[in-house]
Amino acid sequence: MKELIDLYGQIDWKESSENSRLNSFQRLTLTMLWLRNYPSLKILAWIANMDPSSISRMLNDTVELLWNALKGFVAIPRITERLHHAKRIWNYLVVLVVDGTEQKVLQSKKKAKANITYSGKKKMHTFTKLIAVTPNGKICFISDSYPGI
Repeated sequence: MKELIDLYGQIDWKESSENSRLNSFQRLTLTMLWLRNYPSLKILAWIANMDPSSISRMLNDTVELLWNALKGFVAIPRITERLHHAKRIWNYLVVLVVDGTEQKVLQSKKKAKANITYSGKKKMHTFTKLIAVTPNGKICFISDSYPGI
């Protein structure tokens, strides 16, 4: 809980454009629940007693606020620092571990928009995200989300 309260204090809530029945701490809590466990918008709407479209707007707004507050902590280190923290795994020198995931999203009712987010690999509508981590576990890169693929 202390980490959530600390994170709450780092966000500039005045930048928020969302007029919501939820206070900013409730919005952050729901967003963290969504980021960690990815419940459906219908479940979050039920929890917050709001409609799914309002929940979706609130999540997008809060994720943007999180990014603005925390992006200064995320940067790919210089090669000298990466080499300093590198680890040998099966005779390979590992300086960064990069992984990606596809996060399921609701299909747009408009065919042109639906085609953009469709992932043939997963056979569903998704956004793709990439992350890079040093061998000692420090997150040093998070990509913007991009549709489908």
